[in-house]
Amino acid sequence: MRCLLAVLALGVVAPGYALDFYSRGARLPALVQKLEAETGKQLRVSPELENDVLYVNVKGVEAEALMELIAKSADAKWRLSGETMTLEPDSARRKRLANEQLEADRREHIEAVQESLKQDIEDETTMELLKLLRALPKSAFGQNYPNRLVFSSNPTRAQYALRGQAAGLVDAMVKQQNMMAEASQEGQGEMDMMMGFLGSAMEALGIKREDLIPQPVRTRPAKLLIVMSPSVGSWASFRNSIEARLFDENGAQIATASLDLRRGEDSYRVVPVEEIEEGAAGEEGAAPPPPPEDNSPVIEYREESKKILTLQVDFSAASFSTNRVIPEELKQWAYNPYTYEPLSFMASDAWDAWAKHHNKNVVAYLDDSQGWMPTFFEAAPRTMNQF
Repeated sequence: MRCLLAVLALGVVAPGYALDFYSRGARLPALVQKLEAETGKQLRVSPELENDVLYVNVKGVEAEALMELIAKSADAKWRLSGETMTLEPDSARRKRLANEQLEADRREHIEAVQESLKQDIEDETTMELLKLLRALPKSAFGQNYPNRLVFSSNPTRAQYALRGQAAGLVDAMVKQQNMMAEASQEGQGEMDMMMGFLGSAMEALGIKREDLIPQPVRTRPAKLLIVMSPSVGSWASFRNSIEARLFDENGAQIATASLDLRRGEDSYRVVPVEEIEEGAAGEEGAAPPPPPEDNSPVIEYREESKKILTLQVDFSAASFSTNRVIPEELKQWAYNPYTYEPLSFMASDAWDAWAKHHNKNVVAYLDDSQGWMPTFFEAAPRTMNQF
């Protein structure tokens, strides 16, 4: 898919237009073929857009206006050649939207880092690392985004200069490294036993014994790097990794320290979909109902979607069995996405509920994250607020 976030185009148009058009989540070639039959126009889709999926639910909309909404939602445009109109990517629009999204992500990343730097940790090395990071200007964390960012005590052209005194962090890293080396000596017997079991495999992988055993710092520290690897895209809600690396005069790494900066809340949550099934509420092991403040309308799923959600619940219950039998009907729906578009099930049901609740025309771009097909981590929303 071309993006990770749904792009919506909501049209509220005056009554009096002739065209009513509805399509559950469908790939653009199938949707445009249906639109062609409704409008009598010769419509085509360029190969670059063949896997893009849209949901359309409009009433009283002029054909040309609907076509523009579809193009806008797909970040595309119509090109007229003779009597045929072809939907193709709008490169200029996509580039502009991508740049806007990148800038928004960069600002969010900077704010997340700044918030994380407020944490109070008693570990000496971590506190020294936080102290050094806090000395940097806020804008410094947005440099080179979304690529890896490297701060250095002796920067090259591709690195950025550290501010503040690094001596405290260097001393703490050396102290921590020596403590780990001393502790590893106490567990030498266990390490020798492990090496006996894994020695040949490690040798085949090019892993040396000294790579696994912390070594004491015997050379003078000469350079400190702080490497920040931001999480982006579908992983942006997880952790940003920060690692301090200490090198000696020969360029050998002699000590490291790391810090995870939390970005956002967990994106995965399990929704009590058992309540969708008739009579399931109150059963032993059933998930609790939503919090009292969630009084938004319940999403009414079709029977097909309920069956898929039931399968999802089974797989999410950690009750796996080698004798599990998946109904053939569900196999067809779940494992043949080009015949049974995954986004035509639960995601389309949710958009049906949204359009009905808000009484609005909807043309929505659907991405893979709205598929909610059976997985251990994801579940479909149960209410409008959850959607």
